[in-house]
Amino acid sequence: MPPRQATQTAAPSPPVPIAVIPSLIGAGLALLLVRIAVVTLWTSQQGFLYSIVTSGLAAAIMALVVVIYIVLPRRTRLQDVSYEHVTSAITTYVVATLALIVFSSIAPQQWEPSDTVLVRLVAVVSLHIAAVGTFAVSIGLAGFIIMVLLIRRHQRTYVLLRIMAWMIAVAWLSVILLPVSEVFVVGTILATVVSSISLLLNIRRMSWLATLTLSKKIRLFWLSILGLFTTVVVAPMLAFNPDMPMTAAMEAFLPSGRVVPALLTLFGELFFSRILLATLAAMPNSGLVERRSSEVEALTNLTRKIAQAVSLDDLLSAVAYDAYTMCRAHGAWVELYAAPGTRSDVRVVGAVAVGPDFVQMVHRDPTIDELLRTSSGPVHVDSVPDLHDRQGDPNAPAAVGSMMSVPLLDGSARIGTLVVISTMEYGLEPHDLRLLASFADVVSVAVDQARLTESAIARERMQQEMNVARSIQRSLLPRASFPSQAWSVDAVMVPATDVGGDYYDYIEFANGHRGVVIADVAGKGVPAALYMATLKGIVLAEMRSALGPADLIRRINAAVWGSIDRRTYITLTCVELHEDSGVVRVARAGHTPMLVKQQDAVVALTPSGVAIGLVAPEQFFTLIDEEEIDVGYGGICLLTTDGVNERRNHTLDELGFHALQQVVENASTATASEIVHTTLHVLDEHGGDEPPHDDITIVALVYLPPEGTS
Repeated sequence: MPPRQATQTAAPSPPVPIAVIPSLIGAGLALLLVRIAVVTLWTSQQGFLYSIVTSGLAAAIMALVVVIYIVLPRRTRLQDVSYEHVTSAITTYVVATLALIVFSSIAPQQWEPSDTVLVRLVAVVSLHIAAVGTFAVSIGLAGFIIMVLLIRRHQRTYVLLRIMAWMIAVAWLSVILLPVSEVFVVGTILATVVSSISLLLNIRRMSWLATLTLSKKIRLFWLSILGLFTTVVVAPMLAFNPDMPMTAAMEAFLPSGRVVPALLTLFGELFFSRILLATLAAMPNSGLVERRSSEVEALTNLTRKIAQAVSLDDLLSAVAYDAYTMCRAHGAWVELYAAPGTRSDVRVVGAVAVGPDFVQMVHRDPTIDELLRTSSGPVHVDSVPDLHDRQGDPNAPAAVGSMMSVPLLDGSARIGTLVVISTMEYGLEPHDLRLLASFADVVSVAVDQARLTESAIARERMQQEMNVARSIQRSLLPRASFPSQAWSVDAVMVPATDVGGDYYDYIEFANGHRGVVIADVAGKGVPAALYMATLKGIVLAEMRSALGPADLIRRINAAVWGSIDRRTYITLTCVELHEDSGVVRVARAGHTPMLVKQQDAVVALTPSGVAIGLVAPEQFFTLIDEEEIDVGYGGICLLTTDGVNERRNHTLDELGFHALQQVVENASTATASEIVHTTLHVLDEHGGDEPPHDDITIVALVYLPPEGTS
């Protein structure tokens, strides 16, 4: 088995060249047309030369089908099996197979020597469609099964696949030699049994089914029954009924070749049976509910610990223990580095089931040391011995079979790594890496917060505390522009003191749509800034699962409920932006209204909602509503915190919403950046030399899709 190297989640897969597949399909169609012409025009369809020509063309066509369906898909390197892949493949196979059975039964496939060329051509084309279609469907099914096996592979996957391939060749050769001696029947039976056992040993890993919802399991259950029924009908027909139209077509296309689709269909029968049994076993869904509940509880507990942690070491120790528990690992730790790129010994924090000496021993392996220190994203090494080609590297840690790691970042600087290990190869599940990545997002923010707090306590100097806090808060705000071709987005946050409690960020929901969140923590200064840092960590962790603005706000309230001071609350507005339509979905938790301009009308969107942290999640769930509006081309959305409309001048008069409505109404062809600058100018003119009494945050959104896209 070739060694498997460590794979980083962020690393792109090597793509299949664009021109390869169309070229192969074109070559296959050309060969098919040549064979149709030969069969149609060759008047004497007997003899050795005719058999050699037609069989050679058929074999070449089948070779191209194998390359297209089995060889090239290997290069896509999918990261995991998805429900959509499986259901789509089963549906395609069932529909295509039934269509071929019906077509073979009604289409003419025989002709007489006295028939005209046109009649013969129709029959020959029908025969080739039935034969090639049956070969292609069965080989496509085999290609899908191989893809699933390779994605969910284990130590013997490649060996068992090679055995299956050789057994298919043996079975085919035995059928070809069957007229010579009846002894070759034994070879066919033996090859079928060995290949079937190899497949059953290969498809033992079906744990991904446990992550499906009940409705998806039910649909997959019925689809697997349909697939099983189809294979049960087709496999015996191909193997034992040579007079059936589909079987006769394949036999005429490639003599004795029907044994290949018959055997591949048998593989499909075993595969569908395995899916059916695994789906039934996972139907109670108790394991999934328990895991989802524990994951949500872990993230919620983590956000609470951020606010309650006394020191950075205490927080990281709790994180290491949570990661150890959630991943069912045999060891976990957090390691911190003195400076990016240094080669000094790491500082181990919160080691669980391992000691600092063990961590230092792991780092003596140059390959693992490089992965842990320099990887730009999450890393999953499912077989540590394979990193060294199993050649007995003396530096290789013998006690580590598999491992996962995620980097901890302070802005763009690498400050440490969260590591979990298992003593067994393939002992860690791939989906655990996503959970660790969520941990890392929250921990990276928590590290900023904890370092700010420890620095303030240690130095006991307010100005130094403010400098650190200001730097931390700047790092928490978005540094890159909003990633959109259709929306012009710009934002600014101006704290009333050195640090503030306002917050905005660019996010991405679970459905793929991007959005914007703006929030205001009650109060000012360091306490508000710390809660703002906690809020960012919660948003980063929960947006990966949220299905929309209202769902995200409910998740945030559930995470912070009980962990913040009862005298503190957070107002927040969340907006989901649709790239292709200009539709905006808005949910609000007690925040200031969002101004929206459609054509010449300016409206204030005020979906109902209460501030975060005031009521329990059960009651909060019913109080949050969501509104949807189509802003159209050139539509403008302006979001602000109350420090904008309540900006006072020297006579204590507030700016009010009317001035903001005028800004939006007059911005007919403005970009988001121009709207932000205009709003700041209006604030400066109104406030004059009077310092702002509250934080000021402005987010402008303008729907300006490229010409022809909306």
